[in-house]
Amino acid sequence: TERANKYESVRQAIASAPGVEQATVSTTWLPPMQGYNVKTEIEGKQELTGIQTQVILTSPEMFETLGIPLLQGRNFTESEVMRGAHVALVNQAFVRKYLGNGEPLGNHVKSPMLKFDQQDFVFGDDNEGWFEVIGVVGDARNNAGFRNSEAADDKARANGKQMPVEPAFFVPHTVVLTPYMNFLVRTKGDAASAIRS
Repeated sequence: TERANKYESVRQAIASAPGVEQATVSTTWLPPMQGYNVKTEIEGKQELTGIQTQVILTSPEMFETLGIPLLQGRNFTESEVMRGAHVALVNQAFVRKYLGNGEPLGNHVKSPMLKFDQQDFVFGDDNEGWFEVIGVVGDARNNAGFRNSEAADDKARANGKQMPVEPAFFVPHTVVLTPYMNFLVRTKGDAASAIRS
């Protein structure tokens, strides 16, 4: 769509600026804050009713930009992103909590919250359908803010601990095209110089 092409053009322009190593798109996650918490279903896991995970709408550059390793499987392709394909990556916390010792790749996840009535949002086809898990990524802090109070976070830090990483799944940002976009940027050297360029 026109909006997806515009966002990708801006991302590419940022990524090609002097001093920028990588740039990515994210509409629902600004680490270390929480992503969008949604009711989630896992195909064939009827015992897991009413579970909540974070859903992250992003571009494939997210993981390299933030230094999050791809541990298994593969990332989204540019073609999958541009067409809003029903593919997903999950973090290690998702695998540990909901898939146990099973093979994560090839599982299917869905959330009814990927389709809702909101003016100025553009939705992909059949967003209420299943998304195939094609990859597993390392955990990254995603638990600051809303659900976890600052007091709980402060208490955990005082005890030498961090709040545990929340289970999350990542889908192409084109599945739900919002009227706004966040760009996360990794720079080399002085970040202020890259911003000015």
